[in-house]
Amino acid sequence: NRNGRGAIRLRFRLDWHDERSVILSYLPRSRADIQRCKGDAKTTIKCADMRAFRNITLTAHGMDVPQKFSTKRLIAIKREMVLYQRMILFSIKQTIKDTMTWKYPALSFFVFCGWMHCVYVNSMALAPPYMMIWVLLLFARSYARYNINALSHWGYTGLTFEEILFSLLKRKNSSVECMAPLEVGTLGSVYSANKNYKPAGLIALQALGFTQGVELTPSHDMRERCVDHMEFPFSNS
Repeated sequence: NRNGRGAIRLRFRLDWHDERSVILSYLPRSRADIQRCKGDAKTTIKCADMRAFRNITLTAHGMDVPQKFSTKRLIAIKREMVLYQRMILFSIKQTIKDTMTWKYPALSFFVFCGWMHCVYVNSMALAPPYMMIWVLLLFARSYARYNINALSHWGYTGLTFEEILFSLLKRKNSSVECMAPLEVGTLGSVYSANKNYKPAGLIALQALGFTQGVELTPSHDMRERCVDHMEFPFSNS
């Protein structure tokens, strides 16, 4: 039957000796790596009977088994796609409105200067480079809002941009550790001091005005202000 009989909890620990190889491992080096990324490799588990097969399937995939048709899942996916469509349109309108109303002066000033430059030279050939730089500025704003902001990641923070960059630039035989442990924790618990530091690029983010409302260190009174998008997207609105 479908009555709950407990839970299985797995704890993983990952150790590496070369931080640069960890970052470069995402890049395929041969055709075999490309085929492996496509998911062509298959793992087969021999089952004694259908009951064992069902238990393994539920353990690996949960109740939502892939490639199994379900009307409930179809309706849920349809509602999710509609939600994404509405949020994308809302985000585009909000970004245009913020630019027009100078909510982020650095972004608005950059768009204004780029537009005046194109008008001055009487050419739209400069529009693509300005648009690419504007997109990079939007990425920097999102990085400040969701990656280093404790109101967004709830303590479940991963590697920062500085850690990844310094890991790629350091010497191969260097003993300096650039990556802090991937510590996680819930609100109200003790956080790792390694992750509660000011990023090296914080001065640039502050100069651009992207750190408004950003909290670097989690605290006990953040539960009322936190934006929970991890398990239930857009649930705060």
